[in-house]
Amino acid sequence: MPHRILDEYTKHYGSGSYTVEHYDVNLVVKLASNHLDGRATLRIRALEDLNEIELNLNGLKIVKATCQGRKVSVSKKHHRVVVATPSRVKAGDQIELQLRYGGNPA
Repeated sequence: MPHRILDEYTKHYGSGSYTVEHYDVNLVVKLASNHLDGRATLRIRALEDLNEIELNLNGLKIVKATCQGRKVSVSKKHHRVVVATPSRVKAGDQIELQLRYGGNPA
């Protein structure tokens, strides 16, 4: 599916295929080495049927990803990170995605 522009100001970010209803983010930032470690839990509602979730996470690497408590695969597509879902998510359904990530942001 092509990326839909949701807002001209942030036209290269976000997705029209889902909405995040809640973010829980924990960051550890080491200023001297410019290193960031993060953990995020996202409660996502599908706006259309999904097999994957595309995220904007430039310059950082996902160390571990789980969806509904099950380990899932992560890949890259252009400037986005793609997280597979363990099974098809139907429009209207809610899932929980947990991510551990880190790196040196630009």
